[in-house]
Amino acid sequence: MRIYRDVAFVSGVLLTIALLSLVPLSQQAFFAGHSRSVHEDADPCCQTELYAWGHVGEASIAFILIGLIVTWTGYVKAVRSAWFIMLIIVWIWAYPLFFKGIIPVFRSSPLSELISDALKGPGIYRTSLYMVARFASMVIALLLPIRSFFFRGKTPGSSVTLTPGTTTK
Repeated sequence: MRIYRDVAFVSGVLLTIALLSLVPLSQQAFFAGHSRSVHEDADPCCQTELYAWGHVGEASIAFILIGLIVTWTGYVKAVRSAWFIMLIIVWIWAYPLFFKGIIPVFRSSPLSELISDALKGPGIYRTSLYMVARFASMVIALLLPIRSFFFRGKTPGSSVTLTPGTTTK
C-alpha cells in the first residue's frame, strides 16, 4: 500500500510543478486586463477583450489555487474524488485555455523544424514546446496513480499479515 501512496506523491509533485508553471501566464492575462495604461492605448473593441482576459487570468489563478489545494489534501492521499477534480481541471480548464491554441502550430510544420526553431531562440515554437511539456506532465500525473485510485484491492505479490489464530482460504 505504501508504494501506491508514493506514486500518488510523485504524481502530486508533477501536478504541482505543472500548475505552478502556469502562474506566470495567468498573471500576464490578469495584469493585461486590469492595467489602466493598456486600456487607454487600445481600441474600444480591444479594451473589452483585454478586460475579459483580465477576468480569465483571475479565474485561472483561482483554478491553480484550487488544483494545488486538491492535490495536496486529497490527491496525495489517493482520494478518488480528488482524481476526478484534477481530471476536470486538466481537461476542462487547462487544455482549452492553454494548450488547444498551439495545435495549429504543430500541424503547420514538421517536428524536426519545430524543434530546430525552438532551439534557435524565443518564439512561438519554443512556447509551444513548453506548453506541450506542461500538458504532458499533467496528463502523466493523472495517469500514473490510476491503480492507487481505482484498484486498491489485493495485488499480486502483496503480502498478508496474519494474527495468531486466523486462517486464510
